Amino acid sequence: SNSTDFLEVYVVESLGDIEKAFKRDDELFKAQWKDEKSQKEFDKKMGKYFHKTHSDYIYRSVVGLEK
Repeated sequence: SNSTDFLEVYVVESLGDIEKAFKRDDELFKAQWKDEKSQKEFDKKMGKYFHKTHSDYIYRSVVGLEK
C-alpha cells in the first residue's frame, strides 16, 4: 500500500526445484564472497534495504501453467 513492496517470482517445474534453486543461490553467493568476513559485510549492506520482518510464502500455483 505504500509502494515499498518487493516481489520475487520463481517459475519452477516442481516444488523440489525451489530447494535446488536456493542451494545454487548459496553456492553462487559463496563463490562471489569467499570468506566469512566479506559475506557478513554483504549481508549487513543488503539488510539495510529490507525490513527486518518478511514472509516466505508460496502464494499460488497457477493451474493453467502446469504440465
